Amino acid sequence: MDHQLHGLGLTHCYSRFTACEASLEEAQSRGLRSAGELGIWRSLLALLNHWLAEEPTENELLHILEDDAILDSSWPEFIAALMRESVGWDLILSDSFLPVDLYFSALRLLRSMQAGHLQVGLLDGGCYLGCTASMVLNRAGAIRLLNGLKQIFKQQRLASVDMALRGMIRSSGLRALITIPFLTTISTDFDSTIQGFRSDLALRSQGLDLYLRRMLYNSHYRDPVASRSEFSDALAFLKGNTSMAEQQYLLADLIAIGRRQGWLINY
Repeated sequence: MDHQLHGLGLTHCYSRFTACEASLEEAQSRGLRSAGELGIWRSLLALLNHWLAEEPTENELLHILEDDAILDSSWPEFIAALMRESVGWDLILSDSFLPVDLYFSALRLLRSMQAGHLQVGLLDGGCYLGCTASMVLNRAGAIRLLNGLKQIFKQQRLASVDMALRGMIRSSGLRALITIPFLTTISTDFDSTIQGFRSDLALRSQGLDLYLRRMLYNSHYRDPVASRSEFSDALAFLKGNTSMAEQQYLLADLIAIGRRQGWLINY
């Protein structure tokens, strides 16, 4: 991360915040699957409290960025634009899991943006499913988020922070937007210490969703070589994590889809 920030000329804008820890026993007593999930709750609450306690400055923004996040080269320009226009929203996510149908919506938006020569568009945050690897908040948004999370954290049984954030966005407790294309992404290393044990089926599903997200990352989407590489990696992942029978069904479905959409024909 330090190397990335240095290369983008942003080292002076960021500081490291030490994450809070929790025990597995305490996490499970509150309905969570891992100590890391409870640690995220505590870390986010502590970070928001810490930032809001500081003296406000003009056009200030809080960018919460996880260590494994990857920043696009356009990030400095984007964040500078946000600082000039920091009203009308509380939270901007620069990466997110998306339902497959909304992935297609995002692709259509990108094509229309290209026609209009726009660099970055914004999706309504109501389509947010999960991911807190990169979030930008203005002061009003940070206050709303902190107050909402505090109320939820008082409950004995907790869902993950992602789920709590999704609920706040969809209930209009937070005015959220998602950048399209994504201006950050994360690595394809799926070994999460946060979520604890997950079934092979869940890991396979999450892995493919992550490849889909990475294909909407700005540096990949705008570079045909990077896009092909990401797609090839996704196919390799799928091949290595499915049976021959599942692959045969996938191929048949792919042919059917191609004929419906016109990039394959009946001959």
